[in-house]
Amino acid sequence: PPCVASIPTLEAIHRDLADQVRVVSIAAEPSSIVGPWMKDRRRQVAAGTLERLAVPSYPIITNDAGTPALASAVRAYPTIWILAPDGTVLQELVGMHDLPTLLVAIRAATE
Repeated sequence: PPCVASIPTLEAIHRDLADQVRVVSIAAEPSSIVGPWMKDRRRQVAAGTLERLAVPSYPIITNDAGTPALASAVRAYPTIWILAPDGTVLQELVGMHDLPTLLVAIRAATE
């Protein structure tokens, strides 16, 4: 649930800062769970019962696609990493964070 709750914030960053930041999610579930979940969320958006920002349009890596080594370091959900273009971790944020906090962290890590 905390990861799902963070989707609108991450989606806003993905949509508004696409030329500066790349958002990618790592799911703990396989594609057989994530795929139907996404389809249901899109149906809810179409029906008007869910906000568009609640459905990620950024890439999601599922656990059956080979989980990146970085994901093995997760201590709590959600965990957000701000990475340099070469993959170096610039900052790690554990737990829920609002949009202004994430924007400050992104700016600080990329200056």
